[in-house]
Amino acid sequence: MTDSHPRKAPSTDTMPKDLDYLKLAFVNEHFDGLAREAAQAHWGHANYLASLMHGEALALSVIAINKGAIFKKIEGSTGRRMSEAPASVPA
Repeated sequence: MTDSHPRKAPSTDTMPKDLDYLKLAFVNEHFDGLAREAAQAHWGHANYLASLMHGEALALSVIAINKGAIFKKIEGSTGRRMSEAPASVPA
């Protein structure tokens, strides 16, 4: 985007609400502390953003792995795959 007028930096005041809406829990929890760490270590903007996104991706993968383990545990105790319809529901 090319603009002849420089844009004012947006406020971070609404970030927690916005990140909650976007369901970016890791970013919401760590953006402020990681920003301080990035400033002290002289990271570039892209490196700071990459670190946040990598953390979010790792957090989501842990959730997915945990859900898979829960499904396997349920499947083992019921003898049915999670994708199968319950016995009381006609297929």
